[in-house]
Amino acid sequence: MTIETKIYELAKKFNVTAYVTELDKLADKYSELSDAEVEFSVTEQLILNLCREGYITGDEMRDYHLQYLKESRNAEVANGV
Repeated sequence: MTIETKIYELAKKFNVTAYVTELDKLADKYSELSDAEVEFSVTEQLILNLCREGYITGDEMRDYHLQYLKESRNAEVANGV
């Protein structure tokens, strides 16, 4: 099972969505103004929201995000992207 599948299963189990808060929008604006735009995928937003709502710990959030980034990068390499 990939970490992405695990995240989607956790989100479904706890009824967590990939909502974006006003603070998220503000952070996005600061990033944009500093020429360091960062756009979260739905999976990354779910990881963040699972932590915000207390279903995973900060350490789990970090670990899941790192594993997700590694899996995403490996998929890109495998697909020649």
